[in-house]
Amino acid sequence: MTYCLILAAGIGERLKKNIPKALVTFNKKPIFIHSLLAFVKNKNINKIIVVCHPKYLDSYRKLTKKFIKTNLYFCEGSIKGRQESLKNGMEFIKQNFKLNLTDIIVTHDCARINVNSTIINNTINLTKKTGYSTVAIKLNDSLFDLNKNRYINRDCKLLIQTPQSFQYKYWKNKSVGKSTDLFSYLNLKITKKNITTGSCNNFKITNKEDLLAFNKVN
Repeated sequence: MTYCLILAAGIGERLKKNIPKALVTFNKKPIFIHSLLAFVKNKNINKIIVVCHPKYLDSYRKLTKKFIKTNLYFCEGSIKGRQESLKNGMEFIKQNFKLNLTDIIVTHDCARINVNSTIINNTINLTKKTGYSTVAIKLNDSLFDLNKNRYINRDCKLLIQTPQSFQYKYWKNKSVGKSTDLFSYLNLKITKKNITTGSCNNFKITNKEDLLAFNKVN
């Protein structure tokens, strides 16, 4: 069984809107619907759970019904941050479904609205083989450290994207330290065998300039 957690509870302060970023509309659809559609269409996903801003749960449900006919699930996320929303989503899955240790959980930031079926399928297939996987791309730009006044070798540096996936046996309910993504939260070591190639188009909507870039890509 493969579950998908669409993480859509963020405020999105840099977009300077008075609603959660996931609910901001452009090209006639809310941001979370753009990314959600890719997972709804994917036959390798069995259950989809949208992790929502707790104050707007009904809005997520109503908007989803407007664009999507497939039966989905919704749960409250957390305004405290991404990892708290992740825990809420996992708790929802554990309470509502019978999990096996090799079941796969695919996590995706709803603001990465250009995710496609190839990326989704690659991360699921790799997770079946290795237990967990992440999407990543190589750096194209130069890196410079102002504090040390020197360039940084970019050969082994990667930009981590989502989806990030793992088999349920790797789940931990508490981070071992400061975390910025799924793997740092779970304290999983990333090696070449756990990486599948993403896309420069799979960027994250963070500010108004990103919305303009999306329109140019599409």
